[in-house]
Amino acid sequence: MWTPILADHGTIFRHIEMSGQIFISYRREDASYPAGRLYDRLSAHFPQNQVFIDFDNLDPGVDFVEAIEQSVGSCDVLIAVIGRHWLVSSDKKDRRRLDNPADFVRIEIATALRRDIRVIPVLVEGAPVPEVDQLPDDLKALVRRNAVEVSHSRFNADFGRLVKAIERVLENADAERKRREKELLELEQREKDRLETEQQEKECLEAQQREKERLEVERRRKEKQERLEAERRQREEQEQLEAARLEKERLEVEQREKQRSDAERREKERREAEQIPDACPVPGVFSYKVGGRIGASYEGLGGSDNIAQALVAGPVDQSLKSSLDALADWWDAACVWQRNEIP
Repeated sequence: MWTPILADHGTIFRHIEMSGQIFISYRREDASYPAGRLYDRLSAHFPQNQVFIDFDNLDPGVDFVEAIEQSVGSCDVLIAVIGRHWLVSSDKKDRRRLDNPADFVRIEIATALRRDIRVIPVLVEGAPVPEVDQLPDDLKALVRRNAVEVSHSRFNADFGRLVKAIERVLENADAERKRREKELLELEQREKDRLETEQQEKECLEAQQREKERLEVERRRKEKQERLEAERRQREEQEQLEAARLEKERLEVEQREKQRSDAERREKERREAEQIPDACPVPGVFSYKVGGRIGASYEGLGGSDNIAQALVAGPVDQSLKSSLDALADWWDAACVWQRNEIP
């Protein structure tokens, strides 16, 4: 806050952080001594840092109106010390100070009235309560504030009444401050809870979104895997079908080839069978056996050069021998002869 300091030319200020609570407003040329005495007694009764009066100078460049409003606005009670010259105090140009909107005392009291801060008029040195028509508009409410008269002869008693009034104000202000602080703490707690709830909901939504995205990724991965697996099985089935088809074709080709070979073999055997006579075409031979294959040579008596020996009943003439010799090549290719002993 800014504490007011009165000098010969008016009120000056110094910025001081205050928690508190009692602000003494006065004019130096009107009630410097009573104000100082009140300050001393109040500082002895209350913690000194709760009672504020002029201490130091206002820092250069500080807006004095803002400084006054900040200083007054931070107090709980304003003591307006009113002496006999409070209403008529004038500046160097003989103009009443209260008529000046920039008058520091006017600003102090008007700020307290406007902010509904308790204002206690303290009448000293026999000063009367101002009349409403003697005050500017922003100070007219001052006449409705119950004043405390502090005289030199009854100072202790009057001061005691003032102290009790200030104590009640401070007690109420402290209770109100605690209530506001409690409400503020509750508000802060509710806001904290709200933010935590929002954060939890946000984190929950984000977690749900991440889980949803994870499940979606997993679903797509699974679908892709299933699709690839289906494609693989389809390829395998196609390959198996193709292999089966090729195997079938191969077996069919082999079967056809076997059937063809068998048919050729049977046809050859048929033709060969047709070439081998059922009876020996040479007269006089009473025993022979057909049991060979075409091209087989008979190895009988006399070696492989002998085609066969036939059992002939009766004498063998030259014509029979010629016939046998003529048929040697055919017998060699078509017949296997069995040698039989004549009984």
